[in-house]
Amino acid sequence: LESNGSSVTLLNITDSSKGYTNLKEIAAKSKLTDTTVSIPITASYYVYDTNKVKSGALQATALINV
Repeated sequence: LESNGSSVTLLNITDSSKGYTNLKEIAAKSKLTDTTVSIPITASYYVYDTNKVKSGALQATALINV
């Protein structure tokens, strides 16, 4: 896996002062051995109509093509 001859990084953090780190770096021309990569996401939302909200954990699915 490569992009213009360079390694591919799922998340590129240039300022690590906030404690962020790269999730996974894949070397150029290497094979992907993992079929699934977990990416933690922090999200917030605003509720307009509380009558339409169900209690429980918020769940979502995202498809990321590399």
